[in-house]
Amino acid sequence: QEMSPISLMPPGLTASLRKDEFADLVKFMSRLGKEGDFKVSAERLVRTFRSLDDKDGDLGYLDMIRHNPMELVTTDDTRLLWNAAYSKTNGDIPLDEFPKVRGQGRETLNFIRFDLDAKRPGNSVLQFNDPEGLHLFVGEDRVEKVSRETSIVLQPGVNQITVGAPALNRKNRTLRIEILDSPEDAAQVEVVYGK
Repeated sequence: QEMSPISLMPPGLTASLRKDEFADLVKFMSRLGKEGDFKVSAERLVRTFRSLDDKDGDLGYLDMIRHNPMELVTTDDTRLLWNAAYSKTNGDIPLDEFPKVRGQGRETLNFIRFDLDAKRPGNSVLQFNDPEGLHLFVGEDRVEKVSRETSIVLQPGVNQITVGAPALNRKNRTLRIEILDSPEDAAQVEVVYGK
């Protein structure tokens, strides 16, 4: 490994910013990691994930979702468009910033998915800030009862987790997901971060 003499920030990235915007960026960067709103906690939070796009394009998959069981979104169907997305610094996922997809009936949902890498299989717990109306899938298996602390069983290797959150009638418009150790037969698990 070598120390690069060049900044990781792409050249010209700040050229289009006004002076006040540039000052805000510098202020934000200087506060990262310090106590306050921009401190990155050591909690195992879901920070990178993928959100299901609501653009039909030529694929027509939105009708496919409306006319099939919700489990379809857990598959690797190539017609589904998933975009990289990120939480806020504090771990909150601002649902209003992500596409709303119409499910069966009148339900409209935000779908996100993320990966957990189980170095050792077993039980883990997903802690939600607000479980109201959530649909949860581990792989293609539906978790029947979603509560504030929901136990899940992880297989060895990477496990795909899919969450559907009501997009219209949910009071709390942020979602925060923390991974906790289970008190019984705990899996050794890491959140998969990246693009």
